[in-house]
Amino acid sequence: LRPPPNVDFVDGYPGIPAGPNRPTAMVKGAVEVRVPPQGVKAKWVRIELNKIESLPRASPSPSNTFADFVGESPVTLWSNSGSDDYGILHSADFPFEIRIPENLPPSMQLEGKAGIRYELVARVCVKAKRGLFFRSRKPQIEAERTLIMIDKHDLHSIWPIYNQPDRRQMNQDGVELTVERTQTCYGPGARVAVQATVKSDSLHTVILRGFELTLKETIVFKAGNPTRSKKGGPQTKSTAICETKLPVNATLYGGGQHSAELSCLIAPRHTTASVQSARYIDITYTLLVKALMGTGTHLIMTLPVMVTNWEPHISLEALRRIGNVPHLTLVSGSTATPFPRPGLDASSHAATVPHAVSSSRIQGADSRTVGAHPYGIEKPDEFGMRRGGSATSQADGSTTGKEVLLYFFENPNDRLCLLRTGCCSYSSR
Repeated sequence: LRPPPNVDFVDGYPGIPAGPNRPTAMVKGAVEVRVPPQGVKAKWVRIELNKIESLPRASPSPSNTFADFVGESPVTLWSNSGSDDYGILHSADFPFEIRIPENLPPSMQLEGKAGIRYELVARVCVKAKRGLFFRSRKPQIEAERTLIMIDKHDLHSIWPIYNQPDRRQMNQDGVELTVERTQTCYGPGARVAVQATVKSDSLHTVILRGFELTLKETIVFKAGNPTRSKKGGPQTKSTAICETKLPVNATLYGGGQHSAELSCLIAPRHTTASVQSARYIDITYTLLVKALMGTGTHLIMTLPVMVTNWEPHISLEALRRIGNVPHLTLVSGSTATPFPRPGLDASSHAATVPHAVSSSRIQGADSRTVGAHPYGIEKPDEFGMRRGGSATSQADGSTTGKEVLLYFFENPNDRLCLLRTGCCSYSSR
């Protein structure tokens, strides 16, 4: 098994559909067959891509590994003119291409040797030598295997689809909990932040003891697991990825409210991601926002979120190469460029955009000193982007005390995107 020269087996961007300047995600390579000059008798040469899901097990006796073909596997690269008889196979290279479905789960390594992996297998069926005591000769199958890594590019946390404002409310016994957020997908080292507000419409006095924010990971192993419960259900494991508690101890009268920003940090070495399209393994993430009441019942809101294993600086470069994906960039048409090309002058685009952001207020707990950016305000960084500099006062009196990235589209009719980076949150108007 050989990959194409100087590249990996995986070509394109798994999870992203093909575009005008973007190829379809495929596994490409060649099967090199080397035999004696006179050749060998063989039936076929095949290639297959297998998705292997491994579940944790308590003992080594039962098998908890399940394999499924990916795409059109197996693919026959050579056969004896469609006949079942043997033909003469000579030394040759057989190129192959296997399309990667967009809904394929990413490669994942979990605890207890569990996880999802992909294996590329080449097989050749040759005629075995006659035995000493047996006249019949069974076909002999030679196989070559190699593991490949498949990452999903639709899970980049900086896609605009994951950076849309979201506001949710719940009411219980005359007390209303409102949660606002600006992001629904997070990566390693990301700051998970929400704005929580408790408002009392009750005639009685309400005491708010505090808030809690928890990012919970739930892994479900669906079948074939000997460590499952006695009732025969799947094994479920829940873990708190990050959490924070904020004491308040506020008294709320009728019509009164209290707001607080809640945040927690995902570990920089976090490696698991959301998986919903696998057959036997599910990995989901939920954000729990709790308002702890001194009087009455606690208010608990559950928000669905996605977690990726892509680091932000890698995602920036990947999105620049991928280009426009309408259902992720929220930009229709193939001519729009949601991310600037290297060397693109952002100031020239600012003059062509018919509208501008009036002000942005950045809030966060980051302890970095605000000052001139090390890249300089007029010097593009390694991605060809110009970044903000020192803190400046806005018309409404707010201060931009954190770094932001402005992405300008080449088409003036398209929207202007404001994305956040690092450990800060933003609100814009």
